[in-house]
Amino acid sequence: MAENGSTATKRTALVVTQDADAIAELVNLTCDLIGDDACVIIVLSISLGAVEAEDEAIAAIEKQVKHIADEKQMPVRSMTVTSTSIARGVLDTAREERADLIVVGTSAEANTTRSIGSVAENIAATTPCRLVIYRRGVDRDLHRVVITTPIDEPSEEVICAGVELASRRARPATLITIGPDALDGRPAANSVTG
Repeated sequence: MAENGSTATKRTALVVTQDADAIAELVNLTCDLIGDDACVIIVLSISLGAVEAEDEAIAAIEKQVKHIADEKQMPVRSMTVTSTSIARGVLDTAREERADLIVVGTSAEANTTRSIGSVAENIAATTPCRLVIYRRGVDRDLHRVVITTPIDEPSEEVICAGVELASRRARPATLITIGPDALDGRPAANSVTG
């Protein structure tokens, strides 16, 4: 029961990654963002068809999720859905589960491109809820939290979530506002670290 006498509704978060080793980190991040007492976390695997390597990856993810749920007593379960694309499977599941948050883990590729990945970009284009895209660093330690928001419509919710995460992890936060430059109208970014 909530303080006002009503039944508290648990928030639902989807965690999406192909890396079983990243699941604990992503679940911890998700709990930091929405509170582990008030959430249900679904680690989502998308099956694109009957591929043996895909089955092995899903089995590894399910094993890691079971470990986290059983041994660490975290509110997490696994789910596998079949879809024609990873992004479509994530978006459909987010709508069906009425997700409040999607956390997408992306891999740190050795190349120098700045793309976040086509799956994450496709999810971002039509997400029905908040979205966090998390790229693991090489050393696996969170050094700072970077918060981005449009300069013309800053999101108080995004800024508060980023500051809360930085505070819980005792790390600095950098706010980056993105929008047109007032002088020439071209895209510009400004940042403040604190």
